[in-house]
Amino acid sequence: MTLRSNADGNMSFTRVPAARLADNGVAVCYPDGTYKINGQVYQPKGSKTCGIQEAVNALPVGGVGTPGGGTIVLAHGIFKTANTIYMPSYQSNSYSLKFIGAGIASSGILMTNLIPHEVMRIDPAANGNTNQINFYMAHLFMSSVTNATTNLLALNGAFDSGGNFHGCIGGGRITDCLFGWWNGMTN
Repeated sequence: MTLRSNADGNMSFTRVPAARLADNGVAVCYPDGTYKINGQVYQPKGSKTCGIQEAVNALPVGGVGTPGGGTIVLAHGIFKTANTIYMPSYQSNSYSLKFIGAGIASSGILMTNLIPHEVMRIDPAANGNTNQINFYMAHLFMSSVTNATTNLLALNGAFDSGGNFHGCIGGGRITDCLFGWWNGMTN
């Protein structure tokens, strides 16, 4: 499945054969930690994010006049992570990051660390980016094994106390997603 934006800014989904998804700017991730991008399959050794962070880092960087980012497609299954997944810190221009799952009951990201952590943090200001990013998420769940006060998904863009711009989330959409404590979602 691929995500497309139409002329009025709404998002639509089009089913695309999985073999065609591994184009530039699209990474398909699998629960065994492998991901496919640009026709190549990678299995990062020692990944604490089930290969998701490595797939995000492999998306096009972009540059002056060329936006960066792309789409992370999560195949069916549970993607276990012990570390927070971050957006890359090297964007120098506008950046778009999309996460598309196989369905809220079929695929998602599970934080397994017993110390409360965010599952994912989208924070251009923390990464030194002074440009905007766009973030989209659809058809997946995000959960933690720890029932504690924390953010499962943190979206942040900020000005400092002096009013200086440090990057922002220029647009975003989250649709058909489920967020919650793992035991509450599965029992």
